This record gives sequence, C-alpha cells and structure tokens, in this order.
Amino acid sequence: MHTSAKQSWGKVLVIDDVPLNRTLLGKILADEGISVIEADNAVSGLSLAGSERPDLILLDIMMPDIDGYMVCRMLTSDPETADIPVIFISALESTEARVRGFKVGAVDYILRPFHRDEVIARVKVHLRIRFAHKLLIEEARDRLLSLRIADTSLMTDPASVPEANAAVWYRPANEVGGDFYEILSFSRDFSAYFVSDMSGHDIGSALVHSAIKLVLQSWAVPLYTPNETMLMMNNMLKPLMKSGEYLTASFLFINRKARKASVVSCGHPPVFMSRSGGDVR
Repeated sequence: MHTSAKQSWGKVLVIDDVPLNRTLLGKILADEGISVIEADNAVSGLSLAGSERPDLILLDIMMPDIDGYMVCRMLTSDPETADIPVIFISALESTEARVRGFKVGAVDYILRPFHRDEVIARVKVHLRIRFAHKLLIEEARDRLLSLRIADTSLMTDPASVPEANAAVWYRPANEVGGDFYEILSFSRDFSAYFVSDMSGHDIGSALVHSAIKLVLQSWAVPLYTPNETMLMMNNMLKPLMKSGEYLTASFLFINRKARKASVVSCGHPPVFMSRSGGDVR
C-alpha cells in the first residue's frame, strides 16, 4: 500500500492486486493533482475505504481473495462507505459483466486496457459530482440549523395527497413530541410513507424532523431505492444528533404499476400487512 503526497483535488482509492495497474493509475491521477491511495487486495481496500474516506474508488473485478463485485456490495451496504462512488476497471467487456457491476452499486465502468484521457475524464466527472453532492448536503444542514418550526406544521395532511390512499392517527407522547410521519405521492403509481420516533422528545426534534422532511423530498423518489434513501438520511442526521440520541424509523415505498411494496426498517417495530382475505402478518 502507498499514499501519494499530493492531496489537492480529491482523494482516490485504487484497489487492484496487480502492481503495474496500481502504478499506472497512480501516476495518471497524481499528474492531475489527485491524491492516490493503493490497496493490493480486497480486505486492505475495505479497511482503507473506512479509515481514509476517499472521494472515489477505482476497483478491479478479478481479485484472488474477494472479487470486486462483492467488495462493491460490501461498500454500498455499509453506512460509512455507501456514499463513496465506485468505478470498476476491468478487462471483462461483456454486457452481463457491466450490468452486474451497476447492479451492485458502481457508478461507472472502464475497460482495460484503459486510456489515460478516458480515466482522467471519468474520474474528474465523478469527483465533481461527489463534491457538488457534499456541498448540497452542507448547504441543507446550514438551512436546517436556522429553522425553528413546530413539528406539527411539518407533517403532511393525508387529505392533501388523496392518491396516496393514507390515513393517520397521531397523538404525541407530550407537547413536544419526537414522533414524526410523512406521506409522499409522486403519481398514481408511486407513493412513499415514513414514520419515526426520536429519543428524548425535546425541542431539538423539530430540527431533526426538518432534516427528515428535506431528505424525503429530495431522495425518496423512484430514482433511488428505499435503502439508498435511508442511507442518505443516516448521513444527514448523524451530525445533527447529540451524543446518545437516536432515531428509529420505517419507510415504505409502493410501486403500484409493478405491484411491489418495499419496506426498510431501522430499529422500528415491524410493519403489519393485512391481506384482502383478512389475515395479518
């Protein structure tokens, strides 16, 4: 493993078991002022991703210990690394290989032997997207810190979204409740439902609920999976929570066209499903 001296325009982690590949990629990126970290195996790569928090990962698929597909899946399923974009660099040029790479969470795919200009162009595009994304989150947090809104005014009236076909019974534990819900309707075919409970139930819950509403309005859309939406919410909320505070939540996304309902439970009591025949599970 090796870390280059330059750290001006982002930090990229290269995970590849072939030394020549790492050397070539390291030189290409270092010449552009990009800091490069190298890992010669999957285990070291996963460890560096968690400890160094790179802005981008270049990942080989064919490795002896754990293949790149599994590494990418592990990265995207870990809240600490899920938001780090991954680009596969591989000699596997079949459509199946590329599609599988995107399915496990990669944002791009570069064929080997790679061309210097292509590597630079693709890396810079995804670094720019990464930095813009981080800036949006920081701006959203700054806006949230200036908000002082009553919880009840943040919650959507079910009557305002009749196509979501929802009803709510809400009674907070005290005047300043930590309970929150949201109903989102994107069309007749797509709806999302969120419910949460915050520890503490103090005045700070208004700030957290403002953050939740902002995340749901921005990321609880059909473009993202429910799991990706909750990972984004986790990243947004962690800096806003005091030590010892936590939030439990359930998120339901319904695709009526595909007749599919997806549920993500984050430490919350389980969801009950009632079938037309009357049985409940």
